[in-house]
Amino acid sequence: MAYGIHFGATELSQIVAFQSRTIQQLSPLCVAIGSHISPSYISEHLRLRELLIEAFDGGEVLRSDLWHPCRVPLFHHFEHVNALAPAIAACFAELLSGLDDSMRKAYQSDLGDVVSLFCYAANKELCVVSTLDLPFDRERASRITLPFHCEQEPIDRIE
Repeated sequence: MAYGIHFGATELSQIVAFQSRTIQQLSPLCVAIGSHISPSYISEHLRLRELLIEAFDGGEVLRSDLWHPCRVPLFHHFEHVNALAPAIAACFAELLSGLDDSMRKAYQSDLGDVVSLFCYAANKELCVVSTLDLPFDRERASRITLPFHCEQEPIDRIE
């Protein structure tokens, strides 16, 4: 089953406060939503695929008591974001340059906001938190605490 994945560019101090339960919710400075399966269907650029799999499913466990049936919320420390973001942006630009207009628009629609969020976070030395959407059934959804609410605002997208 495919899930939406929510990304939030967040200050390290907030993550530490959330982990110690000083605060109940994170307030990311920038958010983006992607499809959890997006990296798996990139066949035109294998390095980008590897980087996006790391961005989507890598990182440290945000808090050990948080649960999701597919994977727990994770975060990338800002030092990891600073290394990952330029590589993702360069590979994404390389991929886009070799595509026709319709495929370019499809990839920009699917991944552009996520790539832009990682670049934004790297520029501001922020961490990136990721969490999956709630499951569709009430029983499992009721057992999940989302670390932040993702109300997506437009951001400057990598073209």
